[in-house]
Amino acid sequence: MSEDRRQLTAQNSFRHDPDFVHVAVKDTSVCESACQRHPCVTICPSGVFVLEGDGATHATADYRFCVECGACKLVCPFNNVYLVLPRGGFGIEHKHG
Repeated sequence: MSEDRRQLTAQNSFRHDPDFVHVAVKDTSVCESACQRHPCVTICPSGVFVLEGDGATHATADYRFCVECGACKLVCPFNNVYLVLPRGGFGIEHKHG
């Protein structure tokens, strides 16, 4: 995650649920074989998605800093992002607004 994005998300509170991953890449092989632009990495405002693998060929997600905007799911051309809202009491708590 870039330092700028980390600073922005540090202003908010996150209560992640260790028993429930609410955002993930469904199948990394789809990223490797079909996706060349990885729009989920570009669009995520909190840097949840990062490129990994030999030559940075597929995206992975760290759900703990997800701001639950849903942009990743909207931009994935292969419907390869799993995203549901966290259970009640978990997720992001915005500091301002």
